[in-house]
Amino acid sequence: MILYANGTIEQNYVSDCLKAAGAGVGFATGMYIERVYIRFSTKAKSLLWQIIKFIIGIAGVLVVKEGLKLVIGTGLIVDTIRYFLMLIWMTVGFPLIIKRFFAVAERDEPEKISQ
Repeated sequence: MILYANGTIEQNYVSDCLKAAGAGVGFATGMYIERVYIRFSTKAKSLLWQIIKFIIGIAGVLVVKEGLKLVIGTGLIVDTIRYFLMLIWMTVGFPLIIKRFFAVAERDEPEKISQ
């Protein structure tokens, strides 16, 4: 911000740096929360459940990224917050939802018996 304020760099570089900082802090915070409290397993019992998990994850990212842009607008600080929240969704929100609401459905599928 100091380099931008004195005219050394352009606003797009500041914007990229702040987005990366927001994503980095979101990732670090989210990974700590996930590893300590959630302990999410990425494996699913079937390809169908993997596809469903993928769709839910991508939809959540798009809602946070584009939905918040419509609600709170854009700007240097707002974009930093959006990228922070995107990474919190990916590392905490998504795993928590899958673990809490879809783990039962995955356990209910019949086990494949190998012979």
